[in-house]
Amino acid sequence: MTIHAITVPKWGIEMQEATLSEWKVDVGGTVDKGDEIVDLETDKIVNTHEAPASGTLRRILADVGDVYDVGVLLGVLSDAGESEEEIDAFVESFVPVDASFDGSGSAEAEPESAPEPEAPAPTPAAAPATGGRVRISPIAKRLAEANGLDYTSIVGTGRNGRISKEDVEAALAAQGAGQPIKRSGMQKTVASRMQAAKQAIPHFYLDIDIECDAAQALRADYNRANDCKVTLNDVLMRAVAVALKDSSSVNVVLKDDELYPADDGVGVAIAAPDGLVAPVLKDVARSDLKTISIGVRRLANAAKERTLEKDDITGGATTVSNLGMFGVDGFTAIINPPQTSIIAVGRASQQAIVRDGELAVATIMRVTLSCDHRAFDGAAGAAFLGKLKETLESPAQLFD
Repeated sequence: MTIHAITVPKWGIEMQEATLSEWKVDVGGTVDKGDEIVDLETDKIVNTHEAPASGTLRRILADVGDVYDVGVLLGVLSDAGESEEEIDAFVESFVPVDASFDGSGSAEAEPESAPEPEAPAPTPAAAPATGGRVRISPIAKRLAEANGLDYTSIVGTGRNGRISKEDVEAALAAQGAGQPIKRSGMQKTVASRMQAAKQAIPHFYLDIDIECDAAQALRADYNRANDCKVTLNDVLMRAVAVALKDSSSVNVVLKDDELYPADDGVGVAIAAPDGLVAPVLKDVARSDLKTISIGVRRLANAAKERTLEKDDITGGATTVSNLGMFGVDGFTAIINPPQTSIIAVGRASQQAIVRDGELAVATIMRVTLSCDHRAFDGAAGAAFLGKLKETLESPAQLFD
């Protein structure tokens, strides 16, 4: 007879943690090997983890909505004949695998080899530890460290004195730090990835103003002729793809300190209910504007319904992030690795300009390119922006 660990698997080289989205089976439920057992959210999409073996789900040790490191024990699966004492011993002796491991995330243990469980303490003890190690859940530890709280002094209320997230929240409230705002797993994932990107990527920024009267006029004609609702952002997406074709030094991704040519996808930043996502529309340069518009709407709906697939969030050298509809004139955006740039777009508004020595009025759109200096320099970024401006200001080819 064996006991099987259900742990957070490592599904990618960069994966360090996952948010538990849903248990597919209740305690006492039976599964066959390969059945869906738990949903885990990584990289802004939800993946299903399969049962490592057939058996009965004996313990659930992880809560929905919490974030857990790779290798952390989420639950225990075993034959129905295993005793509660044997399950207790397995849980107590389990050591999470380091996040750098590349296994499937499951483990097996013979109950005979597990140490005898310690007698439970009648009351929680402050700073319970095994061999000097404080017993604290990963999410509780991160919450304590983020608020500068010394968690070694907290009295844990979990099994054998383990410190839970609720224990840390109570300690913060008691010291006047206030109750943390509840965030979804996706919001935590976005925050973590953006923090890492801002810290690791040497960003520099280039601004350019683009006249878009011609593009707006052709867009209106195109919509009437094709009975569709192509937006200025859809036109911009295609213009970016066309400009990238002539900007090979910018059309790259950076992986493991090596540059690779990017495919012809273009990302589009979408404000989903649980946080910002940037799915990638494929084959943009070879698609007509109606197809691009339909594709962007599909990605937006999938993002809001949380049905994006892995292929939807990979590819492309850059992403278009447009806040013009909120009245923002201009802003800078954070690059989403392994992409090497991101294009921040402000509103298109009428402005006074000087053309051929005469005062005129034009519809101007501010575009800011955030660049990864490890991938290309300012001259390459400026050349790409110049090509983008030329394409949008003489836009006939975009409407073919």
